Amino acid sequence: MTIALHFDQVISIDLDAAWQSLHEDLCRLHAGLPNVRHIRELERRDSGLTPAQIDYAWGIDQAVVPAVARPFLRDLLDEVRSDTHWHHDHRRVEFLFYSEGLRELFSCRGCFLLADQGQHTRMQIIADLEVSPHELPGVPKLLSRTIMPAVERVLRDVISPSLEALPSALQDISKNSL
Repeated sequence: MTIALHFDQVISIDLDAAWQSLHEDLCRLHAGLPNVRHIRELERRDSGLTPAQIDYAWGIDQAVVPAVARPFLRDLLDEVRSDTHWHHDHRRVEFLFYSEGLRELFSCRGCFLLADQGQHTRMQIIADLEVSPHELPGVPKLLSRTIMPAVERVLRDVISPSLEALPSALQDISKNSL
């Protein structure tokens, strides 16, 4: 199942400040994101010649996981990984979200685009969320029909609102950093 995600918002921070905050303070954005407990930076690679690469772990609030799916998803969705490629000259971040425990379960691939809007910044988030709950190990066949829609709903309910809230969280962090 593929879910197309597209969010477009103008925030009241200039482009340079928005980009700087996104690049340097992404881990602080969790406070403004629903269903996210924390964001940890795992590794940063910046050679100067290619896009910078930064890997993150996003702690997921387990309350969003329905009780019927918790035994199967707890370890797989405790933290969601993201690999990012930062194209500084284009103010573009390519990202891939996935479960490190079971990469086949889902992927959310897309980009954040920041553009100058005078004294403001336009932030677009464009992504495709691919969900493959039939790949979930340990699900008995009798439960699979019940679990699969729950898994799809959990992934949609975790990723979509968090991405949608990202521009507002970025605006809040940027204003507090000034």
